[in-house]
Amino acid sequence: QKTAYEIRNCDWSSDVCSSDLLGRWFPNQTPNAVMLGGAAAFALVLWFLTGVYTIQPAEQGVVLRFGKFVSTLGPGLHFRLPYPVEVVLRPNVGAQNVLHVGFLRENDDPQAPAIDISAESSMLTGDENVVDLNFDVFWKISDAENYLFSVKDVQNTIKAVAESAMREVVGNSKIETVQTDGRVLVQQEVQKLMQRTLDSYGSGVTITRIAVLKVDPPTQVIDAFRDVQIG
Repeated sequence: QKTAYEIRNCDWSSDVCSSDLLGRWFPNQTPNAVMLGGAAAFALVLWFLTGVYTIQPAEQGVVLRFGKFVSTLGPGLHFRLPYPVEVVLRPNVGAQNVLHVGFLRENDDPQAPAIDISAESSMLTGDENVVDLNFDVFWKISDAENYLFSVKDVQNTIKAVAESAMREVVGNSKIETVQTDGRVLVQQEVQKLMQRTLDSYGSGVTITRIAVLKVDPPTQVIDAFRDVQIG
């Protein structure tokens, strides 16, 4: 066995020196057992670090234990039981989200031209006029737990509720009301109706604003009107 001086001046790239040092520190253990124990301890530390989470100011942490909801976390540094015992989901509750109804934009580029979706945009007014109506729905997450677990597909649910609410309100309004200053009241009524419906689903979503972007006669009607003018 090497002396302390010999160990101190040893070539540490040598396996012999490493074995001597481990033998002095752990006299009752073989070098292989010591190294295996060290690797296991290192892996254990890494495992415990999977339980450290940082929740950003715009986020809300949702803690799941074996897949079941346990609690929510506010912004800051948190330690929970390591994965897979506990998992923390972090939905962004501060973000303002927007959904297009009646149209879409390529790659969600706000500068791209709107592509009409007639199945969504075509609506009948209370005085039996058909209009193409495009609008945006602005929404935020108000309850992270409900948002994640109460409704299977939140975005498509919001869109379906928005289309249904707009059809109902437009169906009770005259075309002049929808196209002029009455548009503000239409937007407010749609927002209220949507919120009541989504609350009944326990969606965890708040509708912050409805913006009607376009209310026009169908393209076929406009083209026929222009043909008459030209004729």
